[in-house]
Amino acid sequence: MIGLAMARCPWVMGVTFVIYRLFDVTKPLPISHIEAIGGGLGIVLDDVMAAIYAWIVLSIGIAMWRRCHLR
Repeated sequence: MIGLAMARCPWVMGVTFVIYRLFDVTKPLPISHIEAIGGGLGIVLDDVMAAIYAWIVLSIGIAMWRRCHLR
């Protein structure tokens, strides 16, 4: 949520956590390949990739919300 001022709202933080957990549990294609890296590095990198995906989805969602509500 770094760099997203709107992400400081409690409900946005909750939604972000749910999105992150969704990506972490379902492991879309690149995340599942990264987890295959041996040792603890693969486990950590798959969490990082899930967080990056959540950040991208949140950024797009906030941009769309602002575009619709600030007209």
